[in-house]
Amino acid sequence: MKRTISVILAVMLLFSMASCGQNTSPKTSPEASLPASSAQAEPETVTDTYGNKFELPMKLDKVIVLNSAVYEMIYVLGKDSIVCGVGDTVDYPASALTKEKYGDWKKPNVEKIMEAKPDAVIGYSSYLDNGIAKQLTDAGIPVIMFDLYVPSVIPTEVKTLGKMLGAEDKADEFLGDIKKIQELVAERTKDVDPITVYYEGYTDYKSVGKGSGGTELMQMANLNSLTSDANESYPEISDEWILEKNPQMMVKMVSSTKKILGADITDDKAVKDLYTSIAGRPGWSDIDAVKNGKVLILSSKIGTNPLGTAIAPLYMAKTAYPEKFKDIDPDQYLNDMLKKYWGTEKTGIWSYID
Repeated sequence: MKRTISVILAVMLLFSMASCGQNTSPKTSPEASLPASSAQAEPETVTDTYGNKFELPMKLDKVIVLNSAVYEMIYVLGKDSIVCGVGDTVDYPASALTKEKYGDWKKPNVEKIMEAKPDAVIGYSSYLDNGIAKQLTDAGIPVIMFDLYVPSVIPTEVKTLGKMLGAEDKADEFLGDIKKIQELVAERTKDVDPITVYYEGYTDYKSVGKGSGGTELMQMANLNSLTSDANESYPEISDEWILEKNPQMMVKMVSSTKKILGADITDDKAVKDLYTSIAGRPGWSDIDAVKNGKVLILSSKIGTNPLGTAIAPLYMAKTAYPEKFKDIDPDQYLNDMLKKYWGTEKTGIWSYID
């Protein structure tokens, strides 16, 4: 009897072991069984303006920057020490003047860049796609393309740059301050009857159309751009057309390289001469913008760049609708931003109106 019981117990034990050994669920790796925070995370990928993808983290200890707006933002993010060289026209903030020069922003010195062996080159997407980028990437140098001149795209570009440089918090802080100024302009201009504006870029008689940064700046100030429907981004305008349209206001943007406006310009003779040449164009003395003192001339440092996406609309709106901004001094807002993010007070002449 005892022998029979022992056999039965042995059989039952074998069935129990077999049952414990079966597993109808799929096999999982030890890593998959860990909490989500402990499992190996997929590397983050970011995309530049041109659509190039980059896996983070990136080694960016030594970079060459050809885009002046990018250098300004790298400075804002507290990372300008990683910049070993810049394009010839990158001259602000002052630290840019201490960097090695690598040629024109459209056609940089590729051989010199290759000799420097940077971790990456950062420049405009619209100019580095002409074969220059391929030369550099073929040599093993990553090319990052950021334009930073279309207001609606700039926040994404700044956030991406912040991620690449490990400075996301600073990027968010800067964008938050920019947004506050934009919201101020939007609130003060929401009920106005938009006035008509002729916007002129660096080149005489070159305006802005669909998809341009200048068009978006005017929209942010609730201005009616005369060329906003132009299919060309930068249409060419004639005197006859301007006289026919008779704009109520004009915005003229001047490049910092012209030394007409900027932090180091203290004499207003050059900008006054520019205004005189504009007002002296054939028939322009009869244009409402000239007759009513609404010709606004702005430095490119507060134009189609990250800082300009807030400051330019503020200057424009103040000029267009002064009664709505009696208590607002755009110069003070500019000074506050420069002091907080560039560590300097506003000096020189950044804008002019007559």
